[in-house]
Amino acid sequence: MVGHNNVLLANVVKPPLAIFRIGPRDMGHNAGEIMIVRILEPEASAKHAVFNPSLMVGTSAA
Repeated sequence: MVGHNNVLLANVVKPPLAIFRIGPRDMGHNAGEIMIVRILEPEASAKHAVFNPSLMVGTSAA
């Protein structure tokens, strides 16, 4: 099983989950930039964000 950004829960369940983690700072920074552009340019086209997650492997991935 694989989770996303919930490291605390991953260690509680048995077996421990593998987690794809994206830094909350990166997500927040990107969201802020998108919000500012949408405020300044309401007619601007939608922006897609791509992040590079890290993988924390738990025993459920074995």
